[in-house]
Parts: sequence; C-alpha cells; structure tokens
Amino acid sequence: MEDGDVVFIPKLDPSDIENYDRFLVARSTLAQPTIEVRFINYAGGGGVGRVTLENGSTFVDAITEIRVNADQARLGDVALIRFDPETGRAVTISLDAKDAIRGDITQNPPLEDNDVIIVGRTLIGRITFALGQFTRPFRDILGFVLFFDSLIDNADNLFSP
Repeated sequence: MEDGDVVFIPKLDPSDIENYDRFLVARSTLAQPTIEVRFINYAGGGGVGRVTLENGSTFVDAITEIRVNADQARLGDVALIRFDPETGRAVTISLDAKDAIRGDITQNPPLEDNDVIIVGRTLIGRITFALGQFTRPFRDILGFVLFFDSLIDNADNLFSP
C-alpha cells in the first residue's frame, strides 16, 4: 500500500454469513480484546450479573465462568439473546449446554459483546425454590420465637443459685 490509497470494505451481506469466520475476526487485531456477557442464572439463586471474556470466547466458556449449578439448572434449554442490527431486534437462540459441553459445535457458538445468557431451573429446582419462598416467613418467625425462648432460659440460669 502507498500513501493516499483507499481501501473499500463492503458491508457483510446476510446471505453470505456462512462464509464469515467469526473466530478469525475475533482473534484479529481489528476486534476488541474482550467482550462483556450478561447473564441471569435462575438456577444459581436468581443471580444476575456480567462476565468479561476474551473476544472469541464461546458459549461453553461463559457457562463455565457463570458457574451454573448443574443439579438445578435446565441445561438442555439455555437462552442466548443477541441484538441483531440488521432487523433492529433481539434474537433468542435456544442452546443445549449439555451437548455444547460434550463437543457439539452447533450448540457452542462464539459470543458477541453484550450477549445475554439466561439459565432456567429444572422442575425440581422450581419446586424447591417455591417451597423455600413459601416456608421462609414461618422459619423466620420460628427463629424469632426460639431466640426469645433461649434468652429466657439463659436469663433463668444466670440468676439461679
């Protein structure tokens, strides 16, 4: 190249997306070095947060970083929400994290900056959560009553001969 040369890079045509190598672009010097992925982890107590990953990281990298509770998470149906600038809307992709972990590349896409991952609970996890929410007030009241009961017992022991 010489001084004054002009380089024209056409916009990616959506019909040519299968020839676009996201991994190559993510690892090039043109891409930002890190991306930020947000998550809602219902299986982890409803945790909401964000993780910073290297550009070129995949879905499995994010699932590992989020530290999903495999006993309560519905890993067969994890939502990946991504903004599509072509349509101006959010697109939801349903992924099977179990298959992705086993090596299925169709279930392990590369992530983009500002993707959102939503991990739901299994049926057992939802029932356990609902029972915990229902019984929490009773446990709190019982703990409050037992505190005063033990306080009265200790006061009697303190002033007895």
